[in-house]
Amino acid sequence: MNTNAAYTWQTPENSYDFHPVPDTNLVLIKSETREAIEDFINTVELAGPEEGNPLPELWIEEDETSYDHVYFTEVTRATLSLFLDFEVRYYMGVPSA
Repeated sequence: MNTNAAYTWQTPENSYDFHPVPDTNLVLIKSETREAIEDFINTVELAGPEEGNPLPELWIEEDETSYDHVYFTEVTRATLSLFLDFEVRYYMGVPSA
């Protein structure tokens, strides 16, 4: 498995593209909607980021070719893992400890 390949995660409400940043412990989380990144940040706040790391921030960038906005944030791989664990547990109805 290539850990630097982009990956798409979809929920019934949102779609995210995960882009590992080469040679770092970071992952760029992108979405076409602001609400998706805000939901991601809120879930990270509930699940808790990796110990010693702050909550992620919302960033907005305008695509120069289409003039559409791209919404994104950046987190550590461990924080992304905590997010995914929380999302799957919520979906399965398993209470988080």
